[in-house]
Amino acid sequence: MKKTSSQGSSAPELRTRKPLGEILSDDLAALVIWNILFFLTGLPVLTLGPALAALGHCTTLLVRDQFTGEKPARVYLRAFRSCFFRAFPWGLAAFAASLLFGTGLLFYVRLSGENWLFVPLTAISLLALIFLWGILIHLFPLLSELPKGESLFRPAVGLAFKQMGPTLRALLISSVLLAAQILYFPAALPIMLSIGFVFPALACAFAHVPKTNRL
Repeated sequence: MKKTSSQGSSAPELRTRKPLGEILSDDLAALVIWNILFFLTGLPVLTLGPALAALGHCTTLLVRDQFTGEKPARVYLRAFRSCFFRAFPWGLAAFAASLLFGTGLLFYVRLSGENWLFVPLTAISLLALIFLWGILIHLFPLLSELPKGESLFRPAVGLAFKQMGPTLRALLISSVLLAAQILYFPAALPIMLSIGFVFPALACAFAHVPKTNRL
């Protein structure tokens, strides 16, 4: 639970994040349910955006210690429905941009092995991909936090820069976890279906939520 400050203290800190250990001990069942629902709702690429928004909403609730114990499936599906039309184009745009930058990165990596002049283009493609994913870490949770009609891209970019350290750590952790599952597929399929997506989402939620606020 959140800590309240005593009177007369100067600029006390209010804890805004629930520790990972408490999340795993209190809400592991909810994480598994959300992982399964994300896999089912995000399996069609067309619905990837709403699925990411719903998973981001749920994991952010946990990290902020705002999950009230409501049925996990109900929380996820409500977020999925409420964000569907708003998140739908963002999901397609994110998928297309990731595919474009990822293909460009692989293309320049191959060419740089033959000619070192392509090394700078490889670095630029990698930085573009990191910048894109860093923004997306914050954009999809914002879909359920900001009112409809309000700009999303600018706040997401602002958070990516403000939370640059945690955002980069989340990208590294998420990339390693997802790459390991792909590398060891199909042996990793049970992990993928149970916790394989929700743990990277948790890492991103910790990057999205500031560690403390000053009162």
